[in-house]
Amino acid sequence: MPGPRNILTVQYTAEEDLTNSQFRAVVHGTNAGGCALPAGVNAPRVVGILQNQPVAGGDAAVRKLGQSLVYAVGAIQRGDILEVADAAGGVQTALVNIGTYLGMAEEAAADGEEFRMFINLIEVFGAGVTFSSSSSSSSSSSSSSSSSSSSSSSSSSSSSSSSSSSSSSSSNSPSSSSSSSSSSSSSSSSSSSSSNSPSSSSSSSSSSSSSSSSSSSSSSD
Repeated sequence: MPGPRNILTVQYTAEEDLTNSQFRAVVHGTNAGGCALPAGVNAPRVVGILQNQPVAGGDAAVRKLGQSLVYAVGAIQRGDILEVADAAGGVQTALVNIGTYLGMAEEAAADGEEFRMFINLIEVFGAGVTFSSSSSSSSSSSSSSSSSSSSSSSSSSSSSSSSSSSSSSSSNSPSSSSSSSSSSSSSSSSSSSSSNSPSSSSSSSSSSSSSSSSSSSSSSD
């Protein structure tokens, strides 16, 4: 298997003797650019994993990103999130949710063994911190979408109801129907009156009778 892959290694100044601390976690020192061993379990402000064995005042090669060997304190399972375990710079499976997460174990290890991990430093402050901001945003977005959808649906329903009411009013309007019926009745009555008029028929009959009588008398003379 190839050795651990380096992505970013930075040079610091060892503020104490680190000749026995290779592959241990180190933290920011007192001076700018300095590094030292951590104070204890779950120490904050970790700068990375020491790659060499410098004496006090010597150059310390500190890996900040990438793969590295580290020293296990307690049993480690592949995929465990890791934190500082003690003042010697060993690492263990993270037990709390504040401090510095060093990265993830890429293989299992027993107590006291060196194993491979991927360094990806994350500093977490505050008790009870959880990474639920994405879920909260999604919930807020979903709620907003639901509210918008409900409002749109309600508006559509109201518009539909108004249209239906208008249509119903138009089709059941009594004045329109009555007016149409009255007009039709009036037209029918006028037609009936014209065809059954007695004066017109009587006048025609009387005229015809007079003409016939006059013709007969003239012929007899």
